[in-house]
Amino acid sequence: MAEPRKFTLPIPSSPVSTTLDPILSPRRPKAGVSPGVKKEKKGYKKHHRKTSAAEPASDGVYRPGKVEDELQTFLESYLNPVFQIMGVGRMHVQWDKHLYTNVSKNAYSLLVKERRARLNDQPLMSETALNTLRMFHGQFQECLEHQQRLQRIVLAQAVVRGFLARRRLNFNFNLMGDIKRRNNVVLTLLNSERDYILKLEHISSDYLSPLRTRALSQEETMKVVDLFANIEQITNNHKELSAELDALCSEWPLVTGVGRVFLKHAKNFENYGKYAENYFTSMNTLDGLKHDKKSWVTTVIEGAPGGHASLAELLVLPLRRIEKYEVQLQNMVFDSLEELQDNEEITRAYSIMKNISKLVSAKLEQAETTFELLQIQRMLVNESPIAVVTETRRLLKRGQVLQVGSKAKIMMFLFNDCLMLGKKLGHDKVKYLGQADLLELEWKKEKGAIEVTMAGVQYHLVDKEDAWQKAIDHMIMNIKKEGSVFGIPLLDLLEREGRGTGIPMIVELLVEWLKKNAMNVEGLLRLPGNLEKTNRLMKTLDNATLTLDDVDLDNEDPHDIARVLRIFFRELPEPVIPFNLYEPLVEIQRDEKLPMPERVDRIANALNQVPVSNLPLLKYLVNFLRMVEMNSEVNKMTVSNIAIVFGPNLIRPEVETVQNALEMPLLHGIVQILIEQFDLVLAPSTGGKRLARVESSRFAPSGRPLSLIFVGKDLVPVAQSPAAAAEEETKRQRRKSRAFSSASSISKLPISSLKASGADAGEAAAKAEDAPVGG
Repeated sequence: MAEPRKFTLPIPSSPVSTTLDPILSPRRPKAGVSPGVKKEKKGYKKHHRKTSAAEPASDGVYRPGKVEDELQTFLESYLNPVFQIMGVGRMHVQWDKHLYTNVSKNAYSLLVKERRARLNDQPLMSETALNTLRMFHGQFQECLEHQQRLQRIVLAQAVVRGFLARRRLNFNFNLMGDIKRRNNVVLTLLNSERDYILKLEHISSDYLSPLRTRALSQEETMKVVDLFANIEQITNNHKELSAELDALCSEWPLVTGVGRVFLKHAKNFENYGKYAENYFTSMNTLDGLKHDKKSWVTTVIEGAPGGHASLAELLVLPLRRIEKYEVQLQNMVFDSLEELQDNEEITRAYSIMKNISKLVSAKLEQAETTFELLQIQRMLVNESPIAVVTETRRLLKRGQVLQVGSKAKIMMFLFNDCLMLGKKLGHDKVKYLGQADLLELEWKKEKGAIEVTMAGVQYHLVDKEDAWQKAIDHMIMNIKKEGSVFGIPLLDLLEREGRGTGIPMIVELLVEWLKKNAMNVEGLLRLPGNLEKTNRLMKTLDNATLTLDDVDLDNEDPHDIARVLRIFFRELPEPVIPFNLYEPLVEIQRDEKLPMPERVDRIANALNQVPVSNLPLLKYLVNFLRMVEMNSEVNKMTVSNIAIVFGPNLIRPEVETVQNALEMPLLHGIVQILIEQFDLVLAPSTGGKRLARVESSRFAPSGRPLSLIFVGKDLVPVAQSPAAAAEEETKRQRRKSRAFSSASSISKLPISSLKASGADAGEAAAKAEDAPVGG
C-alpha cells in the first residue's frame, strides 16, 4: 500500500468575510440573532477554550483544536476516495504549528465565537474552516492545471515521437510489410538456431558424456572419434553465433547486422567441411556398432533414447543445417531494405552459405552414395571380393527381376558406368554373376523383356514397361554425349557448329530472347523457375541439329529460360574463364592493401590470358549482364546480385573446397569489376594508360557509382571509386538524416518548446527534425 501523502495546512491569521454558497448557507436566524451564532451560555467561553483552540500544551507542543479537527476530518473523509481513484494513495493532514503562534487574540476570539448551523439536519463547516478550504481549493486548482498542462506536453511529446518513428521507419504499408517479413525471417533464424543447439547438446549429454565416464579401450576410443568427429567444436561455434544474433534484437524492430555476424563467424564454418568429409566414416562406424554387442560404445548408444536410429538422425543435422542458412539468408537478401544499409553484408554472407551448402550437400550425397555402394558390396557373395565402391560411381537403379520361363530371381544394379547382375540367395545376400561397362554391354531389347550377355552367359529377363531399357539407353546417351549441347567442352561445341562467331547457338538463342522480352522482369537470372518446365525445355534444346528457327520461346517463362542459360554455363566441363586463372585472380583479391587502379590493372592482365576461343563468348555474356544491371531499378538485379547468381558459372576452381566457399566474395568482386569496368579490363591499352582510365572511371553502366567489393582475408569492403562513393555517401547521409531522425532527439528539446495541445505537434515535430541527429 502506498504511503499516505502528507499536506501542511496553514491556518489564516484572521477570518475572511465571504458570502457562503447558497446551498451551504445556514437557515435564516431569528430576529436579533446573528447568523450562525447562538446566544452564549454562561461558562461556554471557558469550555470552548479547552476543547476547540489550538494552543501550546505544557510540553510546548502545539496540537490541533476543534476547528482543525473538523477540517482534517472533512479533507480525509471526502477527498481520500478521490485520491484513491487517481491512484496517488491516501492523504494525511499535518498542521503547521508555527502558524499557531501568529494567530492574534482577535482572530482567536472570532474563531471561538463561531458556531455551526444546520441545513436539512446536515452539519455545516465553520466559516474559518471554509476559508481555509477555499485557500486550499486554489492550491488544488493550480495543481490540477499544472497536471493538465503536463498531460498536454506528454501528449505532444508522444505525437512527436510517433512522427519521428514513422519518419525513421519510412512509415508506409509497403515498407512495413518488408520489415515484418524480414523480422519474421530473423525470428525464424533465431528460433531454429536455438533448436539446433539443443539437439547438438543432446549428443553431448546422451552419448559423449556417458562415454567419458567409461574406461574405453584404444579401439573403442577411435570409434568414438570416428563417430562424432568435431561435433563439439561445431556446437561451441554455434553457441557463440547464437549469442551474437540474440544481441541484435536489442535494435528491434529494425534488426541489422545479421550479415556482419555471419561474416565474422565465416571461418568457423570450415568445421563443416571436416565434418562432411568424415560423415561416411561416421555412418560406417555406426553401422558396424550395430553388430558389436560387446562394445561399451554400443551399450551407451542403445541405452540412449532412440538408440542407433536417433543418433543417426542427430549426426546428419549439421549437414542439413547449412542448407537452412542458405534459404534464410536468401530471403533476407532479396527482401532487403535499402534504408537498413546492410545489404552488402547479407549478400556476401548468403553467397558464402550458398557455396558451403553446395559443397556440404555434395559431400553428403557422396557419403550416402558411398554408404549405399558399401552395403551392396557387403551383400555380394563371391570367391574373391568385389570392389563396388569407387570415387565417381553412383547407383542409378536397382531392382529384382525374373528370368523368362523361370522363377529364378535376378538382382540388377545399374550404375553410372556399368551394369551388374546377381542371383538372390536370401534376405540380404546376392550371388555375384558379373558386370559390364555400359559402352561395352552386349544386350538386346525386346517388348517387355531384355537380354543381357555377361561372361558368355545370356540372361533373358522380364522388363515390365521397358523401364530397364529406357534407363540403360538414357545413361549410355549421357556417356556418349552424341548430339548433345549441355556438358560439351566449349571448343568442341564451337567446332561442331562451325558458325564462326565464337558464340554457341543455344547461348545466342536464349540471350537474344531475354534481351528482347525480359529486361524488366523482376528477379531475372535469380528466381529458379519451374523445375519440370526447365527440364522439358533443356531436353528440347539439347539437340545439336536444331537451328535458331526451329525453336519458339514465346510461350516459355523468362525465369525458365534464364535458368537454362545458367545451367549451360554451369555444366561446361571447364568455365569460360579457365581453371588455371582462378588462383591468380583470387590472389589479387586477397591483397587488402592493393590500390584500386593497380588491382583493376592486375585483373585485366590476368584476364588477357583467357583463350582466344573463349573471348567472344565472354564479351557477349558480360555485355548481356551489363544490360541486366542497367535495368536494376526495375528488375532488382544489382551488380552484386548478378555476381552472386552468375559469377560461379563464369569462374570456379577445379576442385571446390570449404576454403573456396569462404572466399566466394573475393570472386564476386572480380565479376563486379568485369561487369562495371569491362571496357577497361579488356582494353588494349596497358600500363599507365589503363591506370589513368581506371582512376577516372567513376560510374557503372547504369549511371550509379561503382559498387563496393570485398578484399582481403577478412573480407574488407572497398569502394572501386572513392570519389563517387564519397558523393553517394553524402547523399545517403542526407537521406538518412531525414528518414532516420532519431526519436531520442525529442528528449533534447525543452518542455517549453512543446505546445500544450496535440494540434501543435507538427510544429514540435519540425523542431525535433531540425535538431541534430543523435543529439
